[in-house]
Amino acid sequence: MRMILMICTLLLALILCSCQGTPPEIKETEGGTAVILPANAETEEPPVAQTVSIVFMGETIAAPGYYPGVPEQFTPILDDLYLRAALTQRRSVLHYNREVTQEVRDEFESVHREIRQRGHLPFPGDGGGIAGYALVDLDGDGIPELLILDIPSRNIRNNQIPVIRAIHAIRDGQHVVIDNGSNELRRTLLSADGTFYQNIWHGTGYTDLIAFRLEAGMSEFTIISEARASLSFDDGDVPVQYWVKIEDGVETNITEEEFDILHEVHRNPSDLMPLVLVPLFPDEVYPWPGRQPYQGPPPTPLDFPEFYQSVPAQFWPILNDLYLVSERIRMAETEDLFNFYCFTAAFNSIGFVDWPHGAELGYAVADINGDGIPKLLLGTVDGLNNARPNAIFTLVDGEPVSVASFWARSSGAISADGTIFRIGHGGASYTYLSSYRLDENAYTLTQLTNIFSDFSHAAQRPYFVQVVNGRNHFISESVFEGFFEEYRSPSNPMVLDVVRIS
Repeated sequence: MRMILMICTLLLALILCSCQGTPPEIKETEGGTAVILPANAETEEPPVAQTVSIVFMGETIAAPGYYPGVPEQFTPILDDLYLRAALTQRRSVLHYNREVTQEVRDEFESVHREIRQRGHLPFPGDGGGIAGYALVDLDGDGIPELLILDIPSRNIRNNQIPVIRAIHAIRDGQHVVIDNGSNELRRTLLSADGTFYQNIWHGTGYTDLIAFRLEAGMSEFTIISEARASLSFDDGDVPVQYWVKIEDGVETNITEEEFDILHEVHRNPSDLMPLVLVPLFPDEVYPWPGRQPYQGPPPTPLDFPEFYQSVPAQFWPILNDLYLVSERIRMAETEDLFNFYCFTAAFNSIGFVDWPHGAELGYAVADINGDGIPKLLLGTVDGLNNARPNAIFTLVDGEPVSVASFWARSSGAISADGTIFRIGHGGASYTYLSSYRLDENAYTLTQLTNIFSDFSHAAQRPYFVQVVNGRNHFISESVFEGFFEEYRSPSNPMVLDVVRIS
């Protein structure tokens, strides 16, 4: 069997290199047999391609027009992905360097519209991830399908598999779209047997699960199974959740537990097809370039306080950074402030997210969880006097460690018993209420409660959810408002001994 596999691999390699005149190298690896193409196979001039280009800020951006091994019917799709990625990258650089004027925005939208009008899928890697493609013969007709893939930036660190954003095929020599437009809320994975598992999240309580395959010669996928979670508002303000399975167009009610089993299969198929992502850009392009280092003279040097009374010495470097930030505010050195490299480092190190315009900054030291380890709380003086810090630090093995950060859209407050309340805002209809505790000798928060509002586009109305033991329980608006008031203004806030930093 192994000899047959090697012979088949060699034949494949000879076909790939038939135009190069140089035999390939066959190499045994731990995972099996690999084909290494000769150098001239990579340096061979590609065929003459029709160049597609755009102009942005006076710069012409041209797409490659050729992708090795990719059928020419797919080239326009990859060219448009390439152009939109390059366009977004350049706008990101301008944005991080604060050079995005209204003129730049208008030109970006105009060029962006020019690409979209051709009807191809928007580039999936806007969030700074790695996007590319793979060729797989899904239906066994000898002609590969094109899968547009994406590894979001948050998943790169975890070495997660690429997510399928679109599926394209060739039928009668013409390009056809099989599935298009997947995003973070519409996740598609491919199992080794060629079954696609799609998980579409429409909001809390609304989820579609679809399993489908691509049959030879077909221009639409064949659905194998469907299931759906949905809400009913027929009985009043508090919605009722229900779950159905769809077979031959007929809906059958199922239990939440049955739906959860199907949901897990769609989120984590047991045997995934190993897809090798071919990036549209060289690896060194990722991640997208951000703000450029400041090249000018350093800011005016400052003399830090010699010591901070009643504060463990391990926290002094953080307080030095807080002092630096406070002095910059006091001295009103605000012109191009974020480009001062030392200021930016200090601002980030103290755990601040929002810029505290014109505010006095201060700190407090308190053992908020009673484990004998002092905690450093930073924030504005007014905020700390109301038990509302911007950042909390603890000590782990004698070193300061960040526990939490708060800002305008994710504010926090501490009650006298050490409970930490957080209110987050994700838009007009999305509010998140959470409470936490800091366990003894811990440096991460343990979540105690999870309450939030969401919006039903089907019913065109908001609704409210309390999560208990991992399950969603729907509550009335009045109950939610009671929680909101409790989290916004704890009845017994922690009293802190606040010290102005300067």
